[in-house]
Amino acid sequence: MPNGSVSGQSALSLFGMVSGTGGTTTHLLPNTGIYITMSDIKDAALVAAQAAIDETVIRYGLDTLTLGFSIQRFMFHKIFMRMLRNNISATTFNLTGAVDEPDADIFNYISILDIDNIYMLALSVMHPSGMEYSRLCVNALQTNAESNGLKCNNIISVLMNPNNMVVKHIDRILKLGKDDDEKNFVLKMLSTRQKNAVNIDDVKRYQSIIKQKENRVQLPVSDENKELYDMYAVIDIPSINKYIAAGDYALAALTDAVDALFTHDSEPVTLTVKSNRIKNVADTAVMSRYLPYIQKIVIQSLSDDTVTTIEDIDSIWQVLQQQYGDKSLASEFTIKVDKVLQQSSLTDIGIRPYVCPACNKLNDAPDGENETEIKLIPLDALNLFLEACARRIA
Repeated sequence: MPNGSVSGQSALSLFGMVSGTGGTTTHLLPNTGIYITMSDIKDAALVAAQAAIDETVIRYGLDTLTLGFSIQRFMFHKIFMRMLRNNISATTFNLTGAVDEPDADIFNYISILDIDNIYMLALSVMHPSGMEYSRLCVNALQTNAESNGLKCNNIISVLMNPNNMVVKHIDRILKLGKDDDEKNFVLKMLSTRQKNAVNIDDVKRYQSIIKQKENRVQLPVSDENKELYDMYAVIDIPSINKYIAAGDYALAALTDAVDALFTHDSEPVTLTVKSNRIKNVADTAVMSRYLPYIQKIVIQSLSDDTVTTIEDIDSIWQVLQQQYGDKSLASEFTIKVDKVLQQSSLTDIGIRPYVCPACNKLNDAPDGENETEIKLIPLDALNLFLEACARRIA
């Protein structure tokens, strides 16, 4: 380290790194096109967030006969984003002049695909010298039938730099854009790190370029209507605030659905009827995780090309309830949407494959979409953040 003096955010970052108490760190949000700087999170804020999570989970768990647990990520994201918003100390994004943004809320523009980057940024601030990471080896002890399903179960514990668990596909980003003007604009956005240097129009244009095309998921049409209609859902990537708003709607609608299960019967119903009703609501609860991503449902007449759309959230929710109580249909739909989200994201969170020191077998990763993709064992950023918070305030 050369001799000299530092001040401001550089001073905080250096002190936090050396002391191990955290400081400030800056990360690119590649799905949004901006840089944000985050300061360390105080223990009091973590305790308050954990208390809010405990209260919310208990309340919604009781209100929905525990069916709300299938979409509890909505709750966690809402609470943590409310907390972490207060720790964003600087950004390249300038919200000044936003006519439709009286509260200048940056989460109205940050893509939900960058929420994992925000969690990893928070972890890097909380653990500037590295965080403890543990993983269970689930390799079979033998490769033949004699293994009887026995697993290695060795646990490795290592000190990991959270920054090294994030892969931003910069090479892929730089290839986006239909012409040199768009490619140069993307490069400019990735290179701009000055505070407040990027405006709202810049962010919207960047997100439009990286979107490239409309993402459609085909929906099933009955055999008798296949020659008459085409039907598909348009999948869009919402902002963090739009995602959370859709989650609030889903939780409220789920609570209402549970309340309505047994309140309209003029006489007692059988246990089988009760079980079927709960099952139908439970299946809808699972599907509701995808509510934020459905921009609209399009029904097109193949005879005259007329198009009818379903765009309001109430109607889309009712379609999910009616159509996807069937598990096979729901599974097919969720697989397709998950693939769109995976291919749309410009970031992966994970660790490289490694050989377990106990069984000497490779803990491998799924193959990438193409040969240029880096092989990673995927990790859940939210779970990593939850575990880190629990350890810190324990």
